[in-house]
Amino acid sequence: ENRVLPFWKHIWPKDKQYVNTQSTEYIARVIIASGKKFSSAFDLLKDWLIPLEYPHYIIRDLDEKGHCSNYPKESLHFLDRIIDRQQWIHNEVTACLEKIIQSDPALILDEKYESLQHKLNT
Repeated sequence: ENRVLPFWKHIWPKDKQYVNTQSTEYIARVIIASGKKFSSAFDLLKDWLIPLEYPHYIIRDLDEKGHCSNYPKESLHFLDRIIDRQQWIHNEVTACLEKIIQSDPALILDEKYESLQHKLNT
């Protein structure tokens, strides 16, 4: 927070022309690396996330850091923003989704959960 927030507010360009998969990957890594500040980092940076062509590393890191269990709603919304219809990541996303639902069963009714299930099954 002491480094990311000032950088984001004062240095990072705010023009949406800079939203691309490369910037999304870096921003996703920053969000994941924020640890206990995951929720606030996601809230601050979520509008800069778009679907990634190769989100495998990001999904694995999200899961390994424990965010799927510790921050289920934010993790669900994070995944929905970075995932499109990549069939080959099915196992990684499913593992994360299972932890999300175990932590907060009500999220099975969330439209983002249904959206991810649809993306994975089409």
